[in-house]
Order: sequence, then C-alpha cells, then structure tokens
Amino acid sequence: MEILHTVTDAPVEAVLFDFDGTISTLRYGWEAVMRDMMLELLRVDGGDEAALARMVDDYIEESTGIQTIFQMKWLAARVRELAPEKGLPDDAWWYKDEYNRRLMRTVAERVEAVSRGACPREAYLIDGAEAFLAALRSRGVACYVASGTDDADVRREARALGVEGPMPSPSFTIMLSYSGRVRVHHFDLYRLGDAEEFYAAGLDEWFGGEDVCLVEWPEMAQADFAPCVRATLSRAQQGGDRRTITLETDGVCVDAAALERWRKRD
Repeated sequence: MEILHTVTDAPVEAVLFDFDGTISTLRYGWEAVMRDMMLELLRVDGGDEAALARMVDDYIEESTGIQTIFQMKWLAARVRELAPEKGLPDDAWWYKDEYNRRLMRTVAERVEAVSRGACPREAYLIDGAEAFLAALRSRGVACYVASGTDDADVRREARALGVEGPMPSPSFTIMLSYSGRVRVHHFDLYRLGDAEEFYAAGLDEWFGGEDVCLVEWPEMAQADFAPCVRATLSRAQQGGDRRTITLETDGVCVDAAALERWRKRD
C-alpha cells in the first residue's frame, strides 16, 4: 500500500477502488491465462523458451492494471516482430477476443455458480470488502471503481457479488470501444495527469486509421488531432437548461445537408 497524502481533518467524500483483487477474486488466475496465450502465440521452432518466458512475465507484471486492449496491442506487435511466419491477424481486438474467450470460461463458471446459489458470493469477495463498502455508503461516501476489465463485465460481476449498489458508477476507463458499421473509440482524457501519460499509454496509436475516435478533454493530450471535427458545448446565453453546440472542422469535409437536418432536429 502506498500512502500519498495523510489527511486528518478533511471529510472523505469519495473513494476509488480497483475491482479485481481489491473487492473481487472472480478473475483470480487471469495472469496464467494471459501468460499461456502469449507464450503459445509467440513460440516458434528453435526459439529461446527461457528468454521468451522472461519477456512475457516481465510485461504482464509491469502492465497489470491497464486496460486489456493495450496489453493485446503489445502482443500483436510482438507477434509481428517474433512470429510473423504464423500469419496471425494484425489486430489487437482479435487477440483481446481470444484472451477473453479463454478467460471467461473460468470466470463465467464462477459467476454462474454464484448467481444460482451453488457457491456463496463470499467465496469470491475479499474478506471485509462488503462491510467496508456498506460502512462507506452509510456515511455518504461515493464509491467508484477503476478497472482494466471492460465496463460491462465489471458491472455484471459486481451485480453477481451483490456489491453493485454501493458503486453507482462501477468503472472509469480512459478508453471504451464500440463495434458497429464502423468501430468507435471513446476517450475520456480528464484523468490524465499530463500529456506524457497519453503517449506512454500508447493512446496516440489509435488515431489516423479508419476507426472513429471521440475525445473528451482533448487539451489534456496537447496533441494535434487534425483532421477532425471539434465540438464545443456551452450554456446558451438565455440560461436555463439549453446548451449551444459549436462545430468547427479542421481538414474534414462535412455533408452540409446532413448537418442542416441534424441542426433542425428538436
């Protein structure tokens, strides 16, 4: 445990937790699943097994806590570098799907057993976590969770363990992705400490491709996101609940007719 600041008099208004390993043990063993998968996909005939294992072990240790997709970007890059002859996809999302498929076999069995009452939820709760959350809630302290696990999975697992109530907003993540006609990545950069964190996390690598990137608080990255459309939301001069959205284009061609139809929507 690292104590950053000692506060004696100020009231505690909010607490931010990690979920896996701090509240829940449903995903206990994820490191072994990821390790086996990485070794399997990076292993080549005649390779140095010991060196490969050290590289994978070191990376998993240093990357614990970040979003899984960034770990899979690392894996995709290492596959390109060390095992191109395998012809595996050059897509971090493919690796993430494969990792989740392997991991969720075990996690889903645990969640299902808890949900149907075959296993007590306490078996996968850190001892004292539920009482601690309840005590915080009784004092009006807001509880939040930051997790490298996908938001929907955190919510489902918190619900199964009966701790979703004390955490009305279960997870904050810098990046969430959505699949549809096009893949969309939503970045909330408000919690970045400085611009260096944006690049250290490899977030800049998601820009410039065919996917759509939506960025809140772009000034935190101090980056040039052009070509882009900038949207500024501000309170209308007349006050009340009305807002004004100002759109500025920078190197992007906008369909004027479509924009006008959107503008006229009630």
